[in-house]
Amino acid sequence: MQLEYYDAAAFPPLEQLVAQAHAKPLLRACRAPGPEYLPDPDKAALVALHLGTTYYRLALIEDVLTFFAARARLRADEFAPLALIRETLEGQDPRATANHLCLQAIVLNPVLAEAHYVLARLAQARGEANRALECFNDVLRRSPHPQSPPEAFLHANAYWERATIFEDRDQNALALADYCAALARLPSFGAHHVRVAQFLRRLGLLEEAAEQFRRCMVYSQRHFPEFILPPLVPPTVSAAPSIEVIHELREGERVVFWQGSYFAIPALLWPATPEQLSQTAVVPPSPMAPNQGRNGAQLSTIGRSSQTKIRRATSIAAFVVVRP
Repeated sequence: MQLEYYDAAAFPPLEQLVAQAHAKPLLRACRAPGPEYLPDPDKAALVALHLGTTYYRLALIEDVLTFFAARARLRADEFAPLALIRETLEGQDPRATANHLCLQAIVLNPVLAEAHYVLARLAQARGEANRALECFNDVLRRSPHPQSPPEAFLHANAYWERATIFEDRDQNALALADYCAALARLPSFGAHHVRVAQFLRRLGLLEEAAEQFRRCMVYSQRHFPEFILPPLVPPTVSAAPSIEVIHELREGERVVFWQGSYFAIPALLWPATPEQLSQTAVVPPSPMAPNQGRNGAQLSTIGRSSQTKIRRATSIAAFVVVRP
């Protein structure tokens, strides 16, 4: 538990910190929450967490601008964006403020796993590996907030970050266990994924390393959970998007584009519901080599129509047989 590091007297009360931050346009642009949420005791911890990540976000921006100012041989007061940040902070250390606010969030809600995660990342940035491990352990002992966005993958990222710390300490057995736990929960860690592939290669696990290198070949992003927080206002449930026809095949099938995929819907099954589309698997490629048509046109069995089932593919071309 991190409350031993909490010093309530070191900073103004939460209400004052929120009001001061919300009065500054730059902090509002960095998603500082407003004071209207504070009267709700269930949201006070989230307000502290959101404000903490606002200062953390600003600290990262300040780091980047400081680097570029140094490369350009500019003083801070000569580089307007950096000067604006320094003026907004008024001498505050944004990371110290972020750390205090996340601790305050834990005081208000000890089971808020997201606050423990941000504390772990701040400790990592300070080079305090032992404290970071304690905080990641606290994350893994708690469930994510009920409103936490699923793309945060909080536990997967906690295992991943723990694994990197163990790897840096040459504690390979612990690192391997945590990398495996992370990959069991999230198959790719974007641009950072090459790290686990190189780690497995160093251990002599060449087949496993090759599989992870293959995953690196597919583009993916890594999203950072410290900035993917439970919302202060629960999202409203929007109506299902309408399904519009974008093409009609000669066999009478209607082709629609819905949530990143193309669907060919037979006339007998039209109109289809979103539930029907979401339950339709992607059409697999033909196991046979496709025939070669004139001018290199490919004839694939994917293009065969069906009058009894919905077909799904990642390209509209999968539904169209190219004639030689």
